[in-house]
Amino acid sequence: MMPDIQEQLTESFHRQVRQVSAGPDLARNAYGQARRLQFRRRVAAGVACIAALALALPIGVDFADGGRSGRMEILPADTRSPEPRPSASEATTGVKVPLDLDALPSGAAPGVPWYADGVIHDGDRETPIGEVEDGAAVSFVPVADG
Repeated sequence: MMPDIQEQLTESFHRQVRQVSAGPDLARNAYGQARRLQFRRRVAAGVACIAALALALPIGVDFADGGRSGRMEILPADTRSPEPRPSASEATTGVKVPLDLDALPSGAAPGVPWYADGVIHDGDRETPIGEVEDGAAVSFVPVADG
């Protein structure tokens, strides 16, 4: 059965009375407790308002200018190099220029030893080495007598 309304009120009243400290300054203690409770509620309301503003302000600004608030769609870069456009005369004639790499002048030999075709080249001196598998790394270190 449901408790009578009178019993609920009495129980609530006793619970409230137990929270107030008994003493000569009963009214002062009750007012102090009420002020502390009111202060806590005001601080909690202020924090809740600040949190709501921190969330609502950016969203509101974004909606206010129609989603144009500095956002830009970023697409992947096109890594292909652009095809060269021929000039007007080349486009009509289709001129191709042959390039012979062997005819180009060669520069001075490198100042450091280098490896090519199974031979270590060090200035004017060439040192052949054994066979090396394709793709294998070749490393060499200079010693006292070459």
